[in-house]
Amino acid sequence: MQKTKNKELFLIDGATHIETYWKPAYVSQAVGKLLNFYQTNL
Repeated sequence: MQKTKNKELFLIDGATHIETYWKPAYVSQAVGKLLNFYQTNL
């Protein structure tokens, strides 16, 4: 099993975990961070 070397904790100020799924301001931040991560690492 290969472990990833590229990992990062990303906190969205003021958001609860569940809000990152449905609150547009938080979803945008999360998706933007994921897109950047995937474009860099895949």
